[in-house]
Amino acid sequence: MRMISFLFISMTLLSCIQGRADGQKAAAQVTKEEKSPEAEAKPAEDTVQKTTDETLKGEEEENPLPPPEDPEEVKKAYSLLLKGQKSYVKKGVPAALLQRTLDYFGSHQHIIGSVKAIGIIDYTRSSLQKRFWIINIETGRVTSLYVAHGRGSDPDDEHMVKTFSNVEGSLATSKGFFLTSERYIGDHGLAMKMDGLEETNSNARMRDIVIHGAAYVRGELGKVGRSHGCPAVAFKDIARVVDAMEDGALLYAHGN
Repeated sequence: MRMISFLFISMTLLSCIQGRADGQKAAAQVTKEEKSPEAEAKPAEDTVQKTTDETLKGEEEENPLPPPEDPEEVKKAYSLLLKGQKSYVKKGVPAALLQRTLDYFGSHQHIIGSVKAIGIIDYTRSSLQKRFWIINIETGRVTSLYVAHGRGSDPDDEHMVKTFSNVEGSLATSKGFFLTSERYIGDHGLAMKMDGLEETNSNARMRDIVIHGAAYVRGELGKVGRSHGCPAVAFKDIARVVDAMEDGALLYAHGN
């Protein structure tokens, strides 16, 4: 009887010891799996992918240029512009500014998104003069308009641009080449966004520099106010400006 009891106790102890050893082995295996290279690499891969996606998204938001027009259509438009160059000057477009615009158009054909028109603004002229010209590439028609400049560029309201800026909050006008972009309805009604193509206007979209209509642009009455940096036109003109130039047309804003 004592022998049986001894054997039973011994077997029970061995079973407990074996169970404890198996548990430690299983725990060690789990720990090893948790620290395996594959397990550690996955979160890193997820982080890298997330960062890449965010970077690409950021680049898309910073570079929202309209898709370029068909290369053959752009070449055709450039040819028409060159052919009509003399007639545009006769219709009031400044020759030097037109030449600079055509040179830029010709060397940047790969980014042109719309071949309906080009625009030129001469900020060396008074805002009380028509200083914004839109050239219809197909018909050769030239439309001249009044356009406002930013109050930060003309603090004394003398109708002349004194300075330019690309800085957020400056309320000043930016100069250089732009590509027009999408139309939208904003605080001023119908408007059109723009993207700057140079260091002098690269913050245009961030600054909300857009072409919009404004009640204070009444050049025919000798009254043109100041914007917050936007090339604002008369309410009666905004629809035809947007219709002619939206989605990737080249615009040159000239200044000293």
